[in-house]
Amino acid sequence: MKINFSFVLLTVLSVFPVLLFAQKDTSSIKLSEVIISAGRVEQKIKHLPASVSILNKDEINRVSANSVDDLLKTKAGLNIVRPLGMYGGSKVSMRGFGGNEQGRILVLQDGVPINKSDLGDVNWNRFNPLSVNRIEVLRGPGSSVYGSNAMGGIINIITQESTDKFILGKASLSYGTYNTYCAEVDLSGSPLQNKNWNYKVSSFYRKSDGYISQPDSLRDSTHIAAWSEEFGLNVSNSYKFNKENKIDLSYNYYNDRRGQGVKIFDEIGNAADHDTHFFRSKYSGNKGNFQWNINLYFQNEHYFRIVEKYKNSYSLYYVNSFRNDLGFIGNITYRTEMNVFSGGFDYKKGLVNGADEYQTSSDIIRNSGDVNNISAFIYDDFEFAKNFFLNAAVHYDYILLSKSEFVLENATESSDFLIPYQFDISGKNWNTFSPKLSVQYIKDRFKTYTSYSSGFRTPALDDLTRTGFIAGGFKIANPDLQAEKINNFELGSSFTGKKWNASVTAYYTLGHDFMYYTETGDLIFGNKPIVIKQNITDVELYGTEASLNIDFNKVFKTFINYTYGKNMIINFEENQDLEGKVLTYSPEQIFNAGIIFKSKIIGFSSSFNYLTEQYLNDANTEIIPKQYLLNLKLIKMFEFGLEASASVQNLLDNRYLIYYDQLSIGRFMTFSLAYQFRK
Repeated sequence: MKINFSFVLLTVLSVFPVLLFAQKDTSSIKLSEVIISAGRVEQKIKHLPASVSILNKDEINRVSANSVDDLLKTKAGLNIVRPLGMYGGSKVSMRGFGGNEQGRILVLQDGVPINKSDLGDVNWNRFNPLSVNRIEVLRGPGSSVYGSNAMGGIINIITQESTDKFILGKASLSYGTYNTYCAEVDLSGSPLQNKNWNYKVSSFYRKSDGYISQPDSLRDSTHIAAWSEEFGLNVSNSYKFNKENKIDLSYNYYNDRRGQGVKIFDEIGNAADHDTHFFRSKYSGNKGNFQWNINLYFQNEHYFRIVEKYKNSYSLYYVNSFRNDLGFIGNITYRTEMNVFSGGFDYKKGLVNGADEYQTSSDIIRNSGDVNNISAFIYDDFEFAKNFFLNAAVHYDYILLSKSEFVLENATESSDFLIPYQFDISGKNWNTFSPKLSVQYIKDRFKTYTSYSSGFRTPALDDLTRTGFIAGGFKIANPDLQAEKINNFELGSSFTGKKWNASVTAYYTLGHDFMYYTETGDLIFGNKPIVIKQNITDVELYGTEASLNIDFNKVFKTFINYTYGKNMIINFEENQDLEGKVLTYSPEQIFNAGIIFKSKIIGFSSSFNYLTEQYLNDANTEIIPKQYLLNLKLIKMFEFGLEASASVQNLLDNRYLIYYDQLSIGRFMTFSLAYQFRK
């Protein structure tokens, strides 16, 4: 089906005749909304010299989405790669930082980083949209405050909620396409019916028969549906000792098993399992003009995978990978009427111990890594002249790679081709300063800013230590990878009316030693490309983001945003053939539009997402075609807190090839019945 922007425009304009009948109201877009991810301290949006978006609880509840990353498709500047829907993982990138990886975007859960040191990625499946209270999105480098992983932007997922009600929340049951059923509950409240002690309990269980992702022309008797089963639990408590001191404790557990569409002899067939535990404790306090926060966190993931293959002979092996991240985050803030000054110290340790354990031979392939990150930052925002603000920050990081190892044990013909790739190194280190400087002018409801910022990212342990199969190919570890750096120049403006907000941002970015998967030119098993992550000497990225949000009244809201971004490899000393090529998984244009309608008895939302072509490989010869997704959700409210809803994602059933042998998910429908707790 062919689509162009006239179709997009028609979709958007079709909602306006309805909006004209909306009654006038005194609702308005709030300038006083607070965001905490920019400087690790609460600040009003209008004081931030950055491109910022917020998804509040109302939007989260009304938009058709099966996962938290699906919700982000409504915001400018973000590209979400989740081609298999709930049956696979997701990668979220910003501003053309493609490459189908998560590591350049820092993701926080209630202010604590959850990117894994092993892959740099985030398991988006472990978040239940029902349990999320708010999402903050900051586009552009955040390394001046958060260091590595934040070079492209920051996403802060906030699950905590403060209330003086005994119990608030929702419980729901749903059924959908591919025999998918789900039960979920999210409850929060105050046992003492005040805001001194708050609890939150959230849990979900979902199971689905899945779909066969191989195209008809490639299917054989070993291909089965890629099924899934998952369970998540989140428990948190916060207690306020007095007006100055508060403590928060939270625990998150997630376990899933996802079939990968192939079954030869094993009872289950190819499947992957994530068993995750996440702990967080936070102490916050204030005295006079001072505020402070101390966070301790620990994340443990056991990744288990069953892999069976038949290439000339049958092989079966189990992947067992134990991934740990733990750390400390502390900062103190001094605030006056004219100035916000903050500084802090962080420590993070990342560990991985993985093994491919063959069940059909004696082979064991091991990879392990140990990385330590010590960092400090200072941040200052002050008014230096009437309506003019200067924002300055700098972050220093020292990263030590204590261990990086790849070894084989009892090698046979199943793994002896990996013998040349064995290594054992330690002691490698990186250190860098990441500054940011911006000037902002604020006058009533208008603001404009210009900024310079730098960002950096260290290599993920998996890229340094593991040689083996990845989605769509086979990768070789590169223990010689260097940290990548960027310099970003940005100009932005926004205007907030009584019922609307408009913003536009332009940026120009130069990247050096940019980490990127490149193909070696060789194939394994006849059709899977062999790749290695290398440092591209120089890349160039530039673009613009524009958005318009309108609150017509308490009933109708609408949003429109457009993203244009170009990138190019401008210098690659090790592979000049790739100079002039575009980075993979980075559409040049993204267009989003939608409406949200809410009354006391009925709710409706529609969202449209359009992406131009993207490249699948470094040579730019394989293409993901244009994507156009139309999502709808209808909600009917009844008495006594009952609620029924129907939603559909990808209504137009737009599908495409992900790799040579994988087809993306099509139309997906869900029907739900829920009960609201309000006591």
